[in-house]
Amino acid sequence: MRPTASGVGRCHPTATLMVLLLVGSMAVPLIADGNHSIQRVVRVPSNDSLTPGNLARLRAKSATARDLLARLELVPDAILIVRAHPRLVQDQRLLGRGQFWVVHGRLFGILEYQAEPAGSQRAVRTLAHELAHALELGMLPRSGGTRGLRSLLELRDRGGDVDRAPGIETDFARAVAYRVHLELLGKLPNSTGLLAQAAQSHVALPRGPVR
Repeated sequence: MRPTASGVGRCHPTATLMVLLLVGSMAVPLIADGNHSIQRVVRVPSNDSLTPGNLARLRAKSATARDLLARLELVPDAILIVRAHPRLVQDQRLLGRGQFWVVHGRLFGILEYQAEPAGSQRAVRTLAHELAHALELGMLPRSGGTRGLRSLLELRDRGGDVDRAPGIETDFARAVAYRVHLELLGKLPNSTGLLAQAAQSHVALPRGPVR
């Protein structure tokens, strides 16, 4: 989601999607989301007590989020670390952010969202938004490395109508997060809207069985 410029007091807390160029390889700790093995794409640090519950809530209460999480596990050659950050708003004036890079064709990502008390609607919606960004990005070609990935994402940027801060925002992530939010509130039938949102936003989805 879209970032705010650091040190600018008038910026409101929001979320961001950033693609960083990092040199070298990433050391990945042994982590899991509480109910799944460490071999999965989406992983949660063992010292994060909030995210496993938020992921479980998404799976249990939203068909779209359940579909989203299942398809993320089908993204090839990817590791996504998801964690609640206790000071993201305070330090960065962000509700959420995603940082991604490509190393030898493999996608690495760190998705962070502001840690809030268990049951927070805002935290869960922000988490869904960041996961949607990760799915969209995970299915883009990686042949151009991190720089090429950023160039492809910039073609999808729809954040200019929200604020003038630099960063990348997409229709897909907005729409998925909004749909998940309404499903969690019981305002929409509990059936997945992921396919429809992907088609509308021209987002490729991984093929395979989705529960």
